Amino acid sequence: MEEQWEQEWCQEWGRFILNKRFQPWNWYFVTANPNYTFELHQKLITNYQSNYYFQISKSPRITWDFIVSHSKEPWDNFGVSMNPNITPEIVENNPDYPWCWLSLSQNVNITLDFIQAHLDKNWHWETLTLNPNITFDIIESNSHLPWVFDWFMFSQKGNITWDIVQKNPEKPWDWDGLSKNPSFTWDIIKENLDKPWDWDEISQRPIVTPEIVEAYPDLNWSYSGLSRNPSMTWDYLHTLPEDKLDWYCISSNPCITIEIVEDNPEKPWDWRGFSCNPNLTWDYVENHPEIEWNWVGLSLNPMTRAKEEFLRQKRLDYYQPILEKLLDETNAPSQLTNLILQEI
Repeated sequence: MEEQWEQEWCQEWGRFILNKRFQPWNWYFVTANPNYTFELHQKLITNYQSNYYFQISKSPRITWDFIVSHSKEPWDNFGVSMNPNITPEIVENNPDYPWCWLSLSQNVNITLDFIQAHLDKNWHWETLTLNPNITFDIIESNSHLPWVFDWFMFSQKGNITWDIVQKNPEKPWDWDGLSKNPSFTWDIIKENLDKPWDWDEISQRPIVTPEIVEAYPDLNWSYSGLSRNPSMTWDYLHTLPEDKLDWYCISSNPCITIEIVEDNPEKPWDWRGFSCNPNLTWDYVENHPEIEWNWVGLSLNPMTRAKEEFLRQKRLDYYQPILEKLLDETNAPSQLTNLILQEI
């Protein structure tokens, strides 16, 4: 059922795009939106609004079997090659397909064994070093291979741990990149405050909460970074100097809801930023034509809140009659039904 409801949500999302297809959408960004489907793609092609096949070709919604069964479509081989549904086995079994080895270099399924079996191919070695499947240990154990490093990007890799950095001090680690590394916790950072961290990057990371900022007031926190940080709250943000905050970032921050914006009309909300805010809904856009919406931001907006509400309503409609019947047959109290439904 969940898969069906997911498809229905994508249809609902796409219906607004189709109804507003003459607005100044950024069609490349529309095709990159996680709600974009092949069905919508075909309708947009029919309406001469989009011919972007790169994004749909690399979409996790598109499988190799689907590509084969729709072989007349002008699939983008660059996008297909990085599609997470493409495995080494598929590449091996389809040698006549025009695989793009630059894209395969960033495919999350690529392994060292596959790379070594195809050393004659035009791999992009800098991209391979950034592939999440290629660990630091793999690189160190295969130093004969022509790895190429972008140390800013390499330092951001989630499998580059603090332990690795400490044990390899001779490496040219990039501290701006390390500041973005998702494996570095606040405990690691606070225990190494003498390091040249990028505090703008750290300020926007979800590991930093209002409580942490208040507990360490002497650190070089970035107001711009805090404005981006989804772990901030409106209760905290509105206590900070208004003129130092980045209102584009605050307006797009998922901690900001429609209700917060409506309850604080005197604040300098940035409608370009709010157009990107995942708490926005098509209904709100439709009902507020007086707002100068940014259609590029709307093109990218995943409408996360609207999707969650849509799926929750589908679950309620499906499960509530079943629960009520079951609890009625077992003479369970009605309060139990409400408690269970609240968790859906």
